[in-house]
Amino acid sequence: MNQQLQHEITEHERFDQRFKSFSSTVAHDIKGRSERFWGYAELDCRSAEQAALPKLSAWGDELVNSVVKVGKIVDALLLLAKVRQQDVAVSRLEMGAIVGRSRKTFGRPDCEYTGSN
Repeated sequence: MNQQLQHEITEHERFDQRFKSFSSTVAHDIKGRSERFWGYAELDCRSAEQAALPKLSAWGDELVNSVVKVGKIVDALLLLAKVRQQDVAVSRLEMGAIVGRSRKTFGRPDCEYTGSN
């Protein structure tokens, strides 16, 4: 039983390493291509503005914004992958105080927190 468990742990570690490598490669590839799209979209957008084609310019702006969003998503995924590899310290939270500060911040002092600490 112990040997089987050790084998499964080893296999899981191998899979995890392959997955990390794959996801990193894919993320960087997507990021590189999205940056290229962004560059072309910017050029097209400026050309459309100079040619007085407002609809085409608006589409270019929309494409630029979409590519920027894709870049932010990829950055967030890369950050998540990096954070996932780190050890996280576990500590007790004082939820009453956290909720109280949140209520003040968001202007909802009438909301009551009924959970336990």
